[in-house]
Amino acid sequence: MEARWRTRSAAWTTLAFAMMWAGGCTTAPEKSDAHSDAVATRTAWTDADRAIHLESYDKVWTTVRDQHYDENLNGVDWDAAGRRHRARVETANSVDEVRSAMRALLAELGQSHFGIIPSDVYADAAPPASTEGNEPGQSSGSESTESNDAPTSPDATADTSSERGADAGPGDSGIAVRVLDGRVIVTDVWRDWPAWEAGVRPGFELLAIGEWDVEAAFAAMEASEDGAPLLFYRLVENRLNRDFGDVLRVRCRDAAGDAIELDVPVGPRRGDAVKFGNMPDTPVWVDVRRVGETEDGYVGYVAFNIFLNPMKLIPAIQGAVNDYSDADGMILDLRGNPGGVGALAMGIAGWFVKERNLKLGTMKSRNAELSFVVNPRPPYFGRPLAVLVDEASASTSEILAGGLKDLGVARVFGTTSAGMALPSYIEALPNGDRFQYATANYISEGGQVLEGRGVEPDEPVRLTRESLLAGEDLVIESAVEWIQSRAPRAIE
Repeated sequence: MEARWRTRSAAWTTLAFAMMWAGGCTTAPEKSDAHSDAVATRTAWTDADRAIHLESYDKVWTTVRDQHYDENLNGVDWDAAGRRHRARVETANSVDEVRSAMRALLAELGQSHFGIIPSDVYADAAPPASTEGNEPGQSSGSESTESNDAPTSPDATADTSSERGADAGPGDSGIAVRVLDGRVIVTDVWRDWPAWEAGVRPGFELLAIGEWDVEAAFAAMEASEDGAPLLFYRLVENRLNRDFGDVLRVRCRDAAGDAIELDVPVGPRRGDAVKFGNMPDTPVWVDVRRVGETEDGYVGYVAFNIFLNPMKLIPAIQGAVNDYSDADGMILDLRGNPGGVGALAMGIAGWFVKERNLKLGTMKSRNAELSFVVNPRPPYFGRPLAVLVDEASASTSEILAGGLKDLGVARVFGTTSAGMALPSYIEALPNGDRFQYATANYISEGGQVLEGRGVEPDEPVRLTRESLLAGEDLVIESAVEWIQSRAPRAIE
């Protein structure tokens, strides 16, 4: 199922990233156009309506022609392909036929990160507007000041009272889900968050959020051309993470197999919100702690939700490297991390390499080439390093995980990553739909194309509902077991 999802044309990154080389995607600023929204759903077309659909098709065709990173367009005769599929739009009698023609055109490239997102799907999956009232995918344009209060002690986490002190605005339920064996399963609940206190536990099957039937939504997504795991997770996330103080009626199947209903208050945002480019305010949190503690040692653990806010992220990882110098090893958990600023992958990798001018990989556009060069940064962490990924690890997460794997300094655990490493843009079309397109190609230092394939773990480990109900994270446990099975390497 995950493999089929990864090959869908309407690949969607979980967040919109606002840098060309960020290894993610960005949504271009849009203007609200009630007419285009109406055209996207109208069944009886006028000549003017058809003209808007043709204009939308032409925008897709010319954008790829002018901005695809391969000026030869993968060997496709783009002029001939454009004429052939445009003829279908000229005679189309429904929006679905128009979308089918556009997708067929993009399919000629044989790549992911090129797709058409229907206007209703995009509206359902786009992040809520920020408290300033910006539209999804837009920002006010002002830069926020990033705070430098990252946890640096070994056992510090992002769950500090200062970070939970907001009394208004967007909130977070503290619930994460994944699709396991065809069911939507809660894989994490933040301890001491309102959802935990309300009784939600890892391993519960999520059935409904209010009136929204999660099972039916998943079945529809899986059956549609627009299905992609990150898109579905965004749909769930948007319904779980409402305004701070809202109360959600959540229906779950508990450990006994009974369907239960719980009233779940939405907690405050975790972490510090930052504004970046056209993105809405985005919270950034870091979790630094010990796991696998025994009488003989322990393993350091670092997780963070997105590659943003370097003033928070870099000091946190620096602190972990310093404080865990006597650990058996370290786990870098990138599961669920959608990526962000690509340069941060190079900075983080520096603590785990000894040689100069190593590369994680190379990003190539039509007119530029960027090598992700890594140089050592003190102190060198010479203990075993495990990196965790899953199908929601995308973009910069894949660049870092795949690069460290290729360099032989990390062992990767979990499930295959999203296979969405390219920088891409999502723009509004005149008919109200959205068009996603990539502007560069990424090749890992080991010669692997990550796009559409993802980072394959060295040790595949899947979560199970049974283990989650038992309070176990099999991926972390496997990484700890591997680290502790190896004698610590001498730190040079």
